[in-house]
Amino acid sequence: MTDEPLDFLRIYDEHVDFLWRSAAGLGVPTDAREDIVQEVMLVVHRRLDQFERRSSLKTWLFGILYNVVANYRRSVRRKGPSVEMPETASTDGDPQRAAIDREELRFVQTFLEGLPDEPRGVFVAFFLERMSAPETAQATGLSIENVYSCVRTLKRRFRAALTRREEQRE
Repeated sequence: MTDEPLDFLRIYDEHVDFLWRSAAGLGVPTDAREDIVQEVMLVVHRRLDQFERRSSLKTWLFGILYNVVANYRRSVRRKGPSVEMPETASTDGDPQRAAIDREELRFVQTFLEGLPDEPRGVFVAFFLERMSAPETAQATGLSIENVYSCVRTLKRRFRAALTRREEQRE
């Protein structure tokens, strides 16, 4: 990693979409997402000089987000808010492809809604944001062994959910 000074505004510009997407994956409702991302950026601003570059910036940011979301959940004390995945438009303008994309997003959204916080965080970091297992462990505060175990369990559960969906279609 480089010793180049970190610029807060550049970090914001380069990572705000990642934080919004990850907050959605972690189950933060749309109406709370702006506050959550703002809180993350306040923590980043306060602690930027404490970033030791022992991990990637993205891993550090996800770890902060993960903790802010956990604090949010504790303060709200309500039963699992729904996860809203962002709609994606098909790049080729094909309405059938767009409908399939929306269906797939709803499937992942439903799967995420059924997960407790810890596995949901691992799913978002590892599978959706494509962080490595060590990065996921560092970002979520779990041991590497727990991350690997959780990944195996999530793969099994996701495959089972896919199988059930296919059986229902037949």
